[in-house]
Amino acid sequence: MLIKYQIEKNDKYGLDTTGLGKLELNNMLYEVFFFYGNEIAIKKGIEWMKEILISYPEDPSYIDTYASLLFKQGEKEEAIKWEQKAIDILSLKNEQEEVQRYMKKLEKMKSNQPTWIKN
Repeated sequence: MLIKYQIEKNDKYGLDTTGLGKLELNNMLYEVFFFYGNEIAIKKGIEWMKEILISYPEDPSYIDTYASLLFKQGEKEEAIKWEQKAIDILSLKNEQEEVQRYMKKLEKMKSNQPTWIKN
């Protein structure tokens, strides 16, 4: 229900990609990816993450969410490309713990294993 409301709200009023709005949207979309298989929500999430990435193209958490949504929609090669970009950015920042976490996800993507909780 919350997801449906958020989609309707964003369609009516537009995305809030400022301040906490972008963070809340990213977190909500990660939940959509992780727990729900709703195709409409996944497609909307991809559209919204594209908009966020225009303003924040080097944020690994936003890139990871985008890659995850792409992968769940079946766009494996594109998802792998974006997940690798997130890993590269984290590596430059020397955030090894996050690099390892993202690498595990990347390996699952490459071997077509779900990276989300199955319903």
